[in-house]
Amino acid sequence: MIPFFMSDKSATTATPAPTETPQSLIALQLQASGAQSAAQQRFNTLLERVDSLRLRLQEMQNAADAQRPHYLNTKAQLGRAITSVQLNMVQLMHKRLHKAQAAISEGQSEVQSLNRASQRFLRILLIELLHSLRGVAGVPGDPAIQALMQHYADEADGVDDFEAHAAPPDATSKEAEAKAAALRQWQADAARRDAKLQAKRKIRKAKKVSNTRQIQVEQLQIDAKTAMRTIYRQLASALHPDRETDPTEQIRKTEWMSQANAAHARGDLSALLQLQWRVAQIDSQSLGKWADGKLAALSLLLDKQVKSLEHDIQQLYSQVRFDFDLTSNAGERLTPASLASDCHERLEALRQLLSSTQSDENQMSDDAGFKRWLKATAKDYKKQAQHDQRDQRDQRDQRDHLGDGMQWR
Repeated sequence: MIPFFMSDKSATTATPAPTETPQSLIALQLQASGAQSAAQQRFNTLLERVDSLRLRLQEMQNAADAQRPHYLNTKAQLGRAITSVQLNMVQLMHKRLHKAQAAISEGQSEVQSLNRASQRFLRILLIELLHSLRGVAGVPGDPAIQALMQHYADEADGVDDFEAHAAPPDATSKEAEAKAAALRQWQADAARRDAKLQAKRKIRKAKKVSNTRQIQVEQLQIDAKTAMRTIYRQLASALHPDRETDPTEQIRKTEWMSQANAAHARGDLSALLQLQWRVAQIDSQSLGKWADGKLAALSLLLDKQVKSLEHDIQQLYSQVRFDFDLTSNAGERLTPASLASDCHERLEALRQLLSSTQSDENQMSDDAGFKRWLKATAKDYKKQAQHDQRDQRDQRDQRDHLGDGMQWR
């Protein structure tokens, strides 16, 4: 068959010698002298979650950046090679078809040349191949191909696939479509009923929330902003470069102050905590002395950061799937290893497609080979048509079954 190609210690003004930056936020998990409270446990859990999401985001971005140039370049090279072979096949098929038509018109028997059924099938293959090449950059501008496209334009409008010509129309298609439309209407009505029910449930649930709870949530949000602002001010007081006389320290504090400003602007609590760790304003022991109320407020900020990172990861996944032609699957998690595997498989599939296309082209070089190729391709098309017919019957039977169930209800 023809193959078609087609990322709380008070701040001091003096900054101690630089300490090693923690490789992850796990180094900032607080340590309590006794059993940890619920607020302490939640704070540690969120720190770990932020750390995990950041690592996943960075690893996936690095993997995509590493794979993208090789994948896109190789894909483009293989695509051009496949297109070149297919353009040659178009010319060969056209010549074969023209030669067969001329032979019959001159009185040669169909046994000596291609019979009319073979010509008709070859014409379908040629039109389909021309149609698939329309979307390939540069192809429609080729004068020879443009002439062939124009030559077969009238026939191309009526050709979708071989099955459309080989298989009779489904006599019950109108009835099946009517049942499918009724089923879709019933499903839409059921969806509207479910939506109304869910809306009523949400309203009832919202009414159960007391004013006291609302006040607590609002106060927690205020405390969170206050805590974030306090941490930032402590850092700003310790890192202000204008207070430093040593040139080397001034350069370092300028860089850290820039990081603190950026982290504060984007509400990145974990980055501010890491900076406090670096300037020795906090450690895991001092964090363990923080009151549960403060930890609860900071946990609110960390929770928002978790949601933001999860959103960034999903955005990156969508971009990677687009860049690497991956089928969207919300339930499947992308990893650097799976991306590398997918890239390898897709490029290998293109190499196999190129090899198969070249083999088809070689078989077209002589009369006997061309007839064998055309016969084998027709056989493949017939199998595919039968497979598609079975799928249509299965889908129709499924619609009928669902339709009967709808009528029963």
